[in-house]
Amino acid sequence: MARSSSKNMAGISSGGCSTGLGIDLVDIARLEEVFAGREGLVREVFTEREKEYCLSKKRPWHYFAECLAVKEACLKALGLGLSGLGIDRSLSEVELVVDSCERPEMILHGWMAKIGARRKISHWKISVSKSARYALAAVVFRMEPQVS
Repeated sequence: MARSSSKNMAGISSGGCSTGLGIDLVDIARLEEVFAGREGLVREVFTEREKEYCLSKKRPWHYFAECLAVKEACLKALGLGLSGLGIDRSLSEVELVVDSCERPEMILHGWMAKIGARRKISHWKISVSKSARYALAAVVFRMEPQVS
């Protein structure tokens, strides 16, 4: 099932804007293999709200995979990826939340929020989908032009 939403951070302006695009695909079985039984690793990557949401579901690893796909797609959209700079606590600073209608929203915290502000991200859209084997996320940012 595919779900998408957008978040307007500071209004949308036309012309002169650049965009960032990130897409990520997570193998659900591989994610479970890596994270199962490793509470410390789960704590480093996922927020308390994400853990509560995922663990409330019948198939929690499917939802953890969606969260991880959004996090990695966000880092890619920002041009960071999982480089040394991109991996240092930044995964837990990108949060996937789901509203009562199951629409996904992305919230940036801490260092990631500062990067977003410095890059003048005014708008983003995310789309999340999963199958029995994979979770997929796409993140698109609109960045206002940098003034010299």
